[in-house]
Amino acid sequence: MLDHARSAAQVRPLLVAAPDVVTIVVARQPLIDLGALRLPVGSLARRDAERLLTRLVGKPAVTAARAALPAVLDRCAGSPYALCAAAPRLAAAPAVPTEVPAVPEPDPVPAAAEDSYRRLTPGAARLYRLAGLHDWPRLDAAAAARAADVDETEAARHLEELAGALLVEQTGTGRFRYRPAVRAHAERTAAAVDGIAMCSSSVTRVVGHYRDLAVGAARAALPQSWRVPRAPSPVSYPAPGAAVAALTAEARNLVAAVRAAEDVQDPDTLVLLGRALWPLQLKAGHHDILLPALLTCARTADAHVPGTRAAGAARRRRR
Repeated sequence: MLDHARSAAQVRPLLVAAPDVVTIVVARQPLIDLGALRLPVGSLARRDAERLLTRLVGKPAVTAARAALPAVLDRCAGSPYALCAAAPRLAAAPAVPTEVPAVPEPDPVPAAAEDSYRRLTPGAARLYRLAGLHDWPRLDAAAAARAADVDETEAARHLEELAGALLVEQTGTGRFRYRPAVRAHAERTAAAVDGIAMCSSSVTRVVGHYRDLAVGAARAALPQSWRVPRAPSPVSYPAPGAAVAALTAEARNLVAAVRAAEDVQDPDTLVLLGRALWPLQLKAGHHDILLPALLTCARTADAHVPGTRAAGAARRRRR
């Protein structure tokens, strides 16, 4: 099962042609050119929504919360995510129906995110807002710490709290991601609570984190190559293999960092990232992931680094 798919290109490399293997792709929008059987899935019926809540919290808790249950079901509007997010609150405080607005929300996912957000500790709430300002595919404590400007131990603790509240999903050991609709809620909330200047500083810090990681890893992976940047970096690796492994693990985050640097119009960082991605494409491939980012970096170099376009044209003529 491939959940949260965003494009056919993302799915295609994971498809298997072996017999008796079925791939289920879950996406919010139709994915064209996959040759797949499309099965639209609507919201859960009210009876099924109540059954899901019963499975999550147990029949005694649902019975005890009978007075609040209609408002909870209205609020969740048949969304499995919203129901899962509401379940702990229903089990913990079934006798407080006043916390559940009587008017259903147009989209239950942001509404559920808001309900969970209001119950976070202040530190976790701040990290939730700031780490959600950009679409980082596999967020870890190091990057989250830069987003919120806290130490990594505190960031790891906050990420665990967010995962417990279903505001982020765990994608591997120490790695997390936002659901798209939840991240959109975090981004809107950050704009309202933290302001433009703090939001911009947060994204810049995370981009700087990935820039330093990429530059340090590139220098360790190809120490003699003139292609990799010579810029100083606080990050180092003991051997080329470890450096390439680090670049591979962070490939999608580095591509996201390129997009973020482009958004904030930081050409110097874009050029550094482009050069630092060279060892990754040389030694590990991943061209389908890296190509859009490399093209962005190349365009930036052409526009901001003197002689780049002429040098590239000369190389093409020689070929």
